[in-house]
Amino acid sequence: MMKNIIIFFVSLLVFAITPASAGMMARNDFRFGSAGFKQDTFSIYMPLAYKFISGISGTFYKSNDFDKIHSAKIPLSYTGETNLIEFEPFIYSHLHGMTAYGGKLSLSTTLTAPENPDYFHLSISGGHAFIKGEKVAEGLSEFQQTAITLKAEKNFYGQFSFNLSGTGFLKPSDNTDNTNLTGSVLDFKDLADFNGYEMLRILPEWMISARIHRNFQPEFDSGAYAGYSKISLRNLKPANSYTAGIEFFLNGDTTLDFGYNYFKYHETSANQYFRLLLSTMF
Repeated sequence: MMKNIIIFFVSLLVFAITPASAGMMARNDFRFGSAGFKQDTFSIYMPLAYKFISGISGTFYKSNDFDKIHSAKIPLSYTGETNLIEFEPFIYSHLHGMTAYGGKLSLSTTLTAPENPDYFHLSISGGHAFIKGEKVAEGLSEFQQTAITLKAEKNFYGQFSFNLSGTGFLKPSDNTDNTNLTGSVLDFKDLADFNGYEMLRILPEWMISARIHRNFQPEFDSGAYAGYSKISLRNLKPANSYTAGIEFFLNGDTTLDFGYNYFKYHETSANQYFRLLLSTMF
């Protein structure tokens, strides 16, 4: 734990003294918390021709409950004057034979003029995954999972933003549910993000999320946010997730984000997670 934190702050020092030229972007997202949970993601993005941006991202997950899991993504996005299209394929691997692969496609549109700071965005996304998980007394099993998300985001006075999203998950194939699934390597946030830091390996049924963000610029080079999500789990009681954090804009092109997540499954002890997110342009 301490070694990872030291590495993170060494990265912070390097990023802080690197001159930015508004070209490529690098992100280091380190999360840790209950049950020895650790997640570290390093991503790099680069602009391509015709308003396209691509990148590559690698993640490892580890906790007291499961051995190390690896995943990789190759995101691709197109930014138009009023529309944004994003495609993010992913793949997971594990030593015990469990795997997952799939992707998420998102379309966002702006309902206000591009130069209006009080924007209003609407988006729809769909994700699909092929999962090879582990069932009780039945060895490995293969099933599929699909998610559809609707999201709205509104900005007020160029300083406050609020977003609300809802996600539905189709019933998994092969009658797979949380009563017979004991292991899966997929983090279901890759199909629909609920603003939490937990690695969600339990099959969800639907999610509702809300988040508010306050930008303190130009008075202070910082911002703050808070969010809540309710997650219905298939054949299990629902879970609740609360997030809060503060971000600092270090030199105009470098951002440091400290986040906290309180995650509670019904009638179980709460899990707590922390995030250190560093991103920079260079």
